[in-house]
Amino acid sequence: MTREEILLVEDDPYSELRFSGEALPPIAALADESQRPWVLYMSTLSKFVAPGFRLGWMIAPEGLVQPLTIVKQAADLHTSTLNQHIAAAYLETGRLEAALPRIRAAYGVKG
Repeated sequence: MTREEILLVEDDPYSELRFSGEALPPIAALADESQRPWVLYMSTLSKFVAPGFRLGWMIAPEGLVQPLTIVKQAADLHTSTLNQHIAAAYLETGRLEAALPRIRAAYGVKG
């Protein structure tokens, strides 16, 4: 990890599509407590659950959440509220964990 105060952005859209071995931890999980304020993690459901939904998330240092929210709002009109509710309901059912082996197999065949 860096000794400088430089923001490290991890864009990790494919972490759930690992085809062999154990999942790799996000960089933030490897950082010590003093380094975590400099790590921003982003991912999405769009690559493996619902490409048309264009839904993602971030885990950011507290001081960056509000400015990044404003940047996101300036970049597009609005993420569909309906899509957000559908995705939340799907994730709450626990079906994603059951579907991941099938999703990985389908993407593995395409690879």
